[in-house]
Amino acid sequence: MATQQSEHAKERMSVAVPMTAGIETVNIYDVDLSGGILAADILEVGLLPANARITGITVIGALTGTGQTADLGVMTGEWRDGNSVRTLATVLMNDVTVHNATVVGNVDALTDFATSGANRSIGMTFSANIAAGAGKSVKAIVRTIMA
Repeated sequence: MATQQSEHAKERMSVAVPMTAGIETVNIYDVDLSGGILAADILEVGLLPANARITGITVIGALTGTGQTADLGVMTGEWRDGNSVRTLATVLMNDVTVHNATVVGNVDALTDFATSGANRSIGMTFSANIAAGAGKSVKAIVRTIMA
């Protein structure tokens, strides 16, 4: 299994980090999948900042393939570590339809997810290979506040 990384995970794009309790921060992680991805791989989508509580997640998929689903969660290992074998430690959204669909996460479950004093990675795995092709993408809109 390999880890693929978004531009945010490679630190080529900035990530908004909530600095004051009670102020919601929104990050839109838009990942180009036109190069394809294997179902055995994990996609490191973006950052869940230290001490941030999740207030919502929306997943938007485009042209990933009929019947394609994904699991979205928090990854094992260190934020931005593209060299280690990593998995989804905690699944936050299970079997999300990502082929031309928009899915909003369960707010009760997301707000119950425990905070951590360390930066963590948000990742996705897919139910089947996504073949290379123009226009294929997935977005994760992640809303957080400081705990």
